[in-house]
Amino acid sequence: MEKKKKMSGVLKTLIWIVAILAVVGIFGVVIIKNQAHSATYELLSVTPNDTIVRTSILTGSIQPRDEVLVKPQMSGIVAELLHQPGDMVTEGDLVARIKMVPDMAGVQNALSQVERARVALRTAKDVYDRDKALFDQGILATEKYEQSKGAYDQAVIDLSSAQEQYELASKGSSASTAKQNNTLVRATVTGTILEQPVKVGTSVIQANNFNDGTTIVSIADLTDLLFVGDVNESDVNNLAVGADVAIKVGAIPGQTYKAVVEYVSPKGVDKNGTIFFEVKAAIDPANLTGLRAGLSSNAEVELDRRNGVTTIPESAVSYRDGQAIVYVAKTGSGEVQDFEEREVTLGLSDGLNVEVVKGLEGGEQLRGNLKSK
Repeated sequence: MEKKKKMSGVLKTLIWIVAILAVVGIFGVVIIKNQAHSATYELLSVTPNDTIVRTSILTGSIQPRDEVLVKPQMSGIVAELLHQPGDMVTEGDLVARIKMVPDMAGVQNALSQVERARVALRTAKDVYDRDKALFDQGILATEKYEQSKGAYDQAVIDLSSAQEQYELASKGSSASTAKQNNTLVRATVTGTILEQPVKVGTSVIQANNFNDGTTIVSIADLTDLLFVGDVNESDVNNLAVGADVAIKVGAIPGQTYKAVVEYVSPKGVDKNGTIFFEVKAAIDPANLTGLRAGLSSNAEVELDRRNGVTTIPESAVSYRDGQAIVYVAKTGSGEVQDFEEREVTLGLSDGLNVEVVKGLEGGEQLRGNLKSK
């Protein structure tokens, strides 16, 4: 009997718990419904005859179109530097002098050539003097005399050439090459010196088949600058040569520079798993104020444009199963709002607004974000 009473008590307790939970649930549903009915949303406008532009931001830097590396024509040691980075130079201006370090084996060989040429000249002169005396007496034939005279003249030329080679090997220049002295390094183009990576006393080598040679200075025309950056593979097919570019440099706030795309690389480069394509844009030379080679910069380039289209804010769009949906206001902006669901076909987006191809006429108001209380 006691056991039955205990079971009855447990059953009553369970019934009370279920009843309480049911009441709480009903009140919760009522509260939620009341909150839903009392919730108000921002109303967003549909804009007809609008313009929407899709742009992309490219990161890169300012670079001169052509940077020329000036290298010595001989190996040696820098004896003098006549300019500093930032100096303007004209083609042909002297920028450095090189002190030659003779190759002793080459010098000795050249000296030996001089001595052999002297011996050959003495021999040729003795023969010539003897044949000339015989020719003057009418004893020697003209042909024989001319042969000895030709040999003597050639010996004179050979000695002069050997002496010049010796001067070049020991000093780096000779009397006949003074104007083209290899110890003098001259600017090969007109422009501004950007870098001077050597100092006085630095050993330098000339360019050859096995070495690029030592750069004395680099020169560029800073009136002809480019923006050089990268475009993502998802945007590269929308970027065309001739597109306008607006460049902003972090070091020069508040200034925008105009440029025009003149090159898009046909081959991409993998950077951290993403493919990028190099882009070059020529900066308008009418405004280069403050620009320097190497400045980091961002370029905003237009990828697509639609004029005279209907647009709505991106925040008004929802998606269900891949279909774009908006909620059109039926009762206006009063306390009690009513919306109807409508499917729309979207077009170009700039990230904030999106083109509506189909589904809206213009003038409607759409449900936006929930207003905060």
